[in-house]
Amino acid sequence: MFKKSQTSKTLEALNEKKKRAEEFCFEKCADQVDSINELTNDEKSYAMELFESDTNREVFMKTKNPEVHLIWLKRKIRALAANSA
Repeated sequence: MFKKSQTSKTLEALNEKKKRAEEFCFEKCADQVDSINELTNDEKSYAMELFESDTNREVFMKTKNPEVHLIWLKRKIRALAANSA
């Protein structure tokens, strides 16, 4: 009984992790960035590098206010561009 319960919990945890990975996947972030007209192609290319981080993808996808969304993204892009120079 205990082993069956542990297996069930493990499967639930794996399914939750898979669901989160899909929800905050690189492709969804990239699609969303491509739709932001306020970003230049250069800025969009830096955004792709930002999305190598799971945390950045999650923050980006969970931010609901479009203005804050854009401000956060541009600030991250500026910091990344400054470090690349």
